[in-house]
Amino acid sequence: MTLKNFIIGFGSKFIDIIVVVSIILVILAALIAMTNIGFFYGVGVLVFGSLSVIMSTFFLYLMIDIREKLVTIAANTAAGNPGVSSEKTE
Repeated sequence: MTLKNFIIGFGSKFIDIIVVVSIILVILAALIAMTNIGFFYGVGVLVFGSLSVIMSTFFLYLMIDIREKLVTIAANTAAGNPGVSSEKTE
């Protein structure tokens, strides 16, 4: 395994950890807002905070998937077989 593959694999696990921590922080912030500011404000924090965490995570995983597809296309083109195959090259 090369260092580049290790970093990319670690990056995916790091994103997973950040997502879990972010969701916990959003729930905690929503509960604090519900008790201190108002119930509906806390519900708004919960809904929009969760939505922003999910959308940003989706964007990051989309970028990782695009990179993997580009690597596959580059490997197939170098091998004389242009196009995208279903196999991942690592």
